[in-house]
Amino acid sequence: AITSLAGRDHGFVDVVGRVLPVVGAYADVAPGEPLALTSSSGRLELSVRNGDAAAELGLARGTTLSWRPHD
Repeated sequence: AITSLAGRDHGFVDVVGRVLPVVGAYADVAPGEPLALTSSSGRLELSVRNGDAAAELGLARGTTLSWRPHD
């Protein structure tokens, strides 16, 4: 799921009660794990490795999310 936020290279995304790590590549998490990364269009993308983020996380257009840096 592509967001309207500019891509990030670190931190976390809080969305639908979940905390997704911002990673550099899908391979940075285990299969089935949620993640966030910068898409080829330069936007923050929410995904599930080898899965469907919209279905598995319950995402829909207008879902609220926030980015935060590492603690």
